[in-house]
Amino acid sequence: MDLYETDVTSSAGAEHELYADSLDKFPTSWAPDGKNLLFSAQSPNTGTDVWVLSTTGDGRTARARAFINTPANEGQGRFSPDGRWVAYQSDESGRVEVYVAPFPGPGRPQPVSTGGGSGPRWRVDGKELFFVTPDQHMDAAAIDTTGASVVVSRIEQLFQVRVDAAAGLNAWDVAPDGQRFLIASPVDEPRPPSLSLIVNWPATLRR
Repeated sequence: MDLYETDVTSSAGAEHELYADSLDKFPTSWAPDGKNLLFSAQSPNTGTDVWVLSTTGDGRTARARAFINTPANEGQGRFSPDGRWVAYQSDESGRVEVYVAPFPGPGRPQPVSTGGGSGPRWRVDGKELFFVTPDQHMDAAAIDTTGASVVVSRIEQLFQVRVDAAAGLNAWDVAPDGQRFLIASPVDEPRPPSLSLIVNWPATLRR
C-alpha cells in the first residue's frame, strides 16, 4: 500500500502518487504547514515504525525518512498543533504507551502515559493529549510543550469507552476544543426472537 493524495475541492478527484516503495504504509497526520506527512510503515526487520514524508507543499515529493525506528513497534504518529512535537504509541517498555518526541529532531522521546495508552490525539491548543488506556478509558494528559522538553502535570480519566479494533487507525477522534469525541464502538447484536415447536402435545396433557 502506497501514499496518494487527492484534491477534495475538485469534482474530478484525481489521485496523485506521493510516495511508493516495497513497504505497506498508513498515513496518520499532516503537519500544520502541510509540508510533512507522518505515516506508519511495516518493515519485516523492525516491525511498525513512524516515518515522515517531506514535500515541497505543491505535490512534489522531497524525501521520506524513518522518524522513530527501533526494534519496538511504533505507530499512530500525530503532529502537535504547532508542529514542534510528535505524539505516538510504542511497545518498547513491554506494553503500549504514549510518547512525545521533538520534531524534526534530534531529541529523546518522553513518556506521557504511565499505565498503558494508545492512539494519541492533541487538543487544538496543544495543552492536552488524549489517549485510550488498556482498560478502555479515555484519558487526558495536561501537557506543556512550550519549553525544550515536555512537561506532563496531570493525567485525568474522563470516561469509559468501547473502541472497535476493526476501525483501525481512525477508531476515534476528538473535536478541536477537546469537548466532543467521535468513537467507532462495537454494537452488541440483538438476539433474534426464538420459536419453540412442541410435538405430540396432546400426550403431554394426558399425563
